[in-house]
Amino acid sequence: MCATSVNVFSIKKQNRYTILTCLFNASQTILIHIQILGTTVDS
Repeated sequence: MCATSVNVFSIKKQNRYTILTCLFNASQTILIHIQILGTTVDS
């Protein structure tokens, strides 16, 4: 889901934006999956 999750601890001091982007992308992916599951259940 997030390729940089393994390196979060090593880069968090120099690049917090990457971590925030990673978390944002992860949350977006979860929302998309929820929408897909919702439409699957409805139909």
